[in-house]
Amino acid sequence: MRAAKIADYRRHLRDRGDTWKFQLQRFAFEGIPSLGQAEFSFKSPLTAICGPNGVGKTTLLRAIRAAAFPEGTDDPISVHKLPSGGATLEYQFAGNAKSSTVAFSQGKPAGGTAVDVEVIHLDVASALPSQQQYLCTFDNAADLINGVGDKALDGRDLALVNYLAKRDYREVRIYEVEGRDHDTIPYFEVTLDGSSYDSRAMGGGEFAIFYLWWALIRSPENSLILIEEPECHLSPGSQSALCDFLVWVSIAKARTIVLTTHSSRIVAKLDDDNLIFVYRSEKGIEVVRGQPSPALLETLGVEAMTDTVVFVEDRAGAEFARFLLQAFRPDLARRTEIVDKQGDGNIVNAIRESAGITHIGMIGLFDGDVRLKVPEEVKERAVFLPGEEAIEVIFRKMLEENRDRMKEILNRPDLGEVLFQLKGADHHDWYAGLCRHFGQSQEQLLTTLIRIWLRLDGNEAAARATVEAMVPLYKARR
Repeated sequence: MRAAKIADYRRHLRDRGDTWKFQLQRFAFEGIPSLGQAEFSFKSPLTAICGPNGVGKTTLLRAIRAAAFPEGTDDPISVHKLPSGGATLEYQFAGNAKSSTVAFSQGKPAGGTAVDVEVIHLDVASALPSQQQYLCTFDNAADLINGVGDKALDGRDLALVNYLAKRDYREVRIYEVEGRDHDTIPYFEVTLDGSSYDSRAMGGGEFAIFYLWWALIRSPENSLILIEEPECHLSPGSQSALCDFLVWVSIAKARTIVLTTHSSRIVAKLDDDNLIFVYRSEKGIEVVRGQPSPALLETLGVEAMTDTVVFVEDRAGAEFARFLLQAFRPDLARRTEIVDKQGDGNIVNAIRESAGITHIGMIGLFDGDVRLKVPEEVKERAVFLPGEEAIEVIFRKMLEENRDRMKEILNRPDLGEVLFQLKGADHHDWYAGLCRHFGQSQEQLLTTLIRIWLRLDGNEAAARATVEAMVPLYKARR
């Protein structure tokens, strides 16, 4: 799978998902032991429920399955995980809003109506060992595949398997045979590096890759696929490849996929709309929709790497930028190096000199007073702080125009005297003098002033707009 194609698939997933015949809308649950009560919406046909071990991901996925396909939820694991409580799944089918509400009693859901599409549940960790053990009961492969037709993979399918496994299989043949429980299971024969072997001799990760490929490829159009921790047995490289494959599978036939995962490789490759993060609190589980905080990501081993440099005009701009990123996009703050270039001209030069550098993002974050002065060739990487003036000028006006209110907020009855003493000063000198009178460092006082400024009408929206303008200039997390 070429990188350019993968990017196309991701874009199609974002752009076309809301046109599909079957669309998940919302899931809510209450009274389920170990989960408590919560709800979340689905924003994409591909959704990953993320979190470390023991937070309830499996219970949550099985509750979704019970609401989507009530009559198919009678396995021992679900019986123990869903002894009581209830859940509601809301979805859209052929333009009509529908829902299914179930109540649990000893794992058996009462009420509810199956969704209008096929529901497929894949539990890699439990299904694969039993399948492989069953296949190994046949000493002679001919007894297993006798009378069963085979298919040789070629073209796209062989390329996909090689991409997932990070191998170069020369030949792959697949047989669909009857399993121990009279279900259909896959049996593979492969040729690799001059050696031939079959499913019985495969390692756990290799067998998992072939099984997932088979199960997903044969799933019907518009189906709902629920996968429990597909990264089980897979190497980090194959986990990343699997994430790309899931996007392709979803796009290929308008399939809706919900998976649970604690794979840092999978989480790091998905967009915010694909992520639902769960963690435990005294109330049960808490649900975080979209991009989780860096602290939560670290529970999965996802550590932020600096991949973007933000150039600012001065120390005030640096602190303002740092504060805004931490407040509105802490995930990006952890990926950012903020550099004080001491003037807008130096920012322009830095961006010009970085032309052609692609391994790291470069953003020029200018004060608002230079909006009309930035050269044309720099504009595509230029963002402006809120307002039409330098930061210090904005704060100076805020204090002078709201003097009585600011006295109270800052607990500085002498604010009027301080402002009088600083009249006529250059805005940089004014701010340095204000810090001196208040006995605070420039960083300390700036944080206080930013918090006050954000509380004034319209300023928070302006601050968010600045951050949102920066987001497209960050390198994509892939």
